[in-house]
Amino acid sequence: MVGLLFVAEDLGRIVNNMPIQRVCHLMIGQQNGETPSDVWTEVEDIEETYIYALTVFDGYIYAGTSSGDKIYRSSDGDTWVNVEDTADGIRALTVFGSYLYAGCDDGKIYRSLNGTDWSEVYDTTQPSVRCLCVFDGYLYAGTGWVVGNGKIYRTANGTDWAEVKDTGTDIVYSMATFDSYIYAGTGELGKIFRSSNGTDWAEVDDSAEEAVTALLEFGGYIYAGVDDKIRRSQNGTDWTEVYDALGDWVRSFAIFGSYLYAGTGNDGDLYKSSDGTTWGASGPLTGTYIYALAVFNGALYAPVSTSGKIYKLT
Repeated sequence: MVGLLFVAEDLGRIVNNMPIQRVCHLMIGQQNGETPSDVWTEVEDIEETYIYALTVFDGYIYAGTSSGDKIYRSSDGDTWVNVEDTADGIRALTVFGSYLYAGCDDGKIYRSLNGTDWSEVYDTTQPSVRCLCVFDGYLYAGTGWVVGNGKIYRTANGTDWAEVKDTGTDIVYSMATFDSYIYAGTGELGKIFRSSNGTDWAEVDDSAEEAVTALLEFGGYIYAGVDDKIRRSQNGTDWTEVYDALGDWVRSFAIFGSYLYAGTGNDGDLYKSSDGTTWGASGPLTGTYIYALAVFNGALYAPVSTSGKIYKLT
């Protein structure tokens, strides 16, 4: 059971004849038997069911949504405005060169030079672009949703794309770089692939789980969120389990301060570790899934589906 102490602050805004308040809360209960060690503050409720992506670009923090198919941004992390609403379900956001790129549920990739004016640059013809990653002068995109759509594409200039790998899986959920390789986590077979040149890929791990939904380098290891477990490797080929989130699927990673944070679902729980092996509760947030985490202006941000709320930790 998690106990919460709530403090409401009137923000002076009215929506549907109701005053809008910022709610600060102090976690005083337990999460999976652990007492949360961080205090998170709710900064915005954008009233979107699913917030899948979060990134920083040109002095703003951006959030991509699927339920409303919108992109929001904030210059201070507290006040968010809608800057794009024509794309179909934003699953991924990343910066490449001078542009911000968005991967969408219709299999298309968009980009913007200023964050407000967007244009389509490529149609993968796949059901969804699930992740984006920059490696060795190229932007990579992982796709998939249904059987056999787990493919990887890349571009050197943002407009001319080519397929470089058919993983033989359903979805490329995640990508990250580590030790001169680019890695791709897949489902529904839970395999990890890697490449040193972006065109020749090899399978390096078969977790026997369902999906590898998050990847990130931290402290000389690459970490993988594999279903409700966290695994890591120092060489990219030998993987060991370091944490079991007890049913909470690991959806996202971020480094903040000296800690690696892991966002999960289905209970909106957050975990953190300074050494990668000893994990503690950072805090349960109101909502279900934490699909993305990002650091902006000295704070860690966590958007939570299905509540549509955005929290920060300072």
